[in-house]
Parts: sequence; C-alpha cells; structure tokens
Amino acid sequence: DGLGVGAPDPAVVRAGEAAARLCESLGHQIEVAAPSLDRAAAAQAMRALWIHDAADAADSVRSEGRAHLLEPWTLALADQAAVMPASTLEAAMGQIAKTPRQLSEWYASYDVMLTPTLAAPPPPIGPAPLSAPALRPTACRSA
Repeated sequence: DGLGVGAPDPAVVRAGEAAARLCESLGHQIEVAAPSLDRAAAAQAMRALWIHDAADAADSVRSEGRAHLLEPWTLALADQAAVMPASTLEAAMGQIAKTPRQLSEWYASYDVMLTPTLAAPPPPIGPAPLSAPALRPTACRSA
C-alpha cells in the first residue's frame, strides 16, 4: 500500500517480487509487512515539502538570472510555494517529525524494507510533459 498513488503497476510488483526472491535465495527471511503510518498525511506532507524545496532551488537560480536552466515542472512547483499557507508547511514539518519514531518502532522487528520508489516503471529521461494530468502540479491546501 503506497502513499495514495494507487496500486503499483504490475511490472513494479513483479520487480519487487523478484527482488524478494533474490534476497530469500541468499538466505534472508522474507515477510510481507508495512509500518503503521498515516499514509495520506505523509503524502500531503511530502508534497508540501517538495513544493517548498523546489521554491528554494528556484529562488536561488532565479536570483542568479538563470531560471532558464530549470524545467517548467520545477518552476511550476516553485510558484505554488508563493500561495501555500504557512500553516501547510508547519503541518508538513510536524508530520515528518513523527515519521522517525513510527519507523523506528517498525524497524525494531525488521532489518530491511523492500519497496518501490515509483508506482510505475520509470519515465523516459528528459523533461516531464506537463500535459500529462498526473504530472501537472496541483494546489496544496492546509490540513
């Protein structure tokens, strides 16, 4: 179960299962388990921090007159930070602060987590097509 992006692509599932089988063949004990996290809150916090980090990067590059070096996707994320309420960023920081404790409780029983980084196979290298609905930045609201 991911962070609100839906079920992973079957190719991603197969790759994860293959990684687990490889680990098992090397003598590791494999068990399907997941830490107890508020996934929706974690996803919202990660998005708010992503927008904030994009704004920091864009501000630095823009101040040097080199905004043309950034992809439109990065600039669009950065522009969202200008309208993001401070309370959204504060809530994100609070949510992220809870995560280490929640994960440390889980890791008391497990050594390693095999998990996909993306729910779909990786996109081609190059600029992100902003015409794709899943890639268009959306407004970030306070919780």
